[in-house]
Amino acid sequence: MNTKYPKANGALFKNRDKKSDNHPDVRGVLEVSEDQLRMLIAMAKAGVELKMQLAGWNRRAQSGQRYMRLESEAYMPEQRSAARKTPPAAGADDDPFGDDDIADDPFDENDIPF
Repeated sequence: MNTKYPKANGALFKNRDKKSDNHPDVRGVLEVSEDQLRMLIAMAKAGVELKMQLAGWNRRAQSGQRYMRLESEAYMPEQRSAARKTPPAAGADDDPFGDDDIADDPFDENDIPF
């Protein structure tokens, strides 16, 4: 996973409420950072398909319970990643997708609840 993109963190634990095969084996929470949310909104504005790249590590809590620690980041298609390796021009703004002037923009700053 690339360290240039904001990450989200979480964990999956054994589902102790599993009563049938249709119930999930594990459950958990993924905490999305404000920076990652902003990047996902920028990707949506740019028309990029929203995908998350996941990584997981098997861990054991202090209580002895086993769980999987999760980390996620926005998945960037290969051509988008290659384009980002080009250094920005002098005076370039911080907009990584160049979408400041998208017409009929479905999102705005008020979409972010914090």
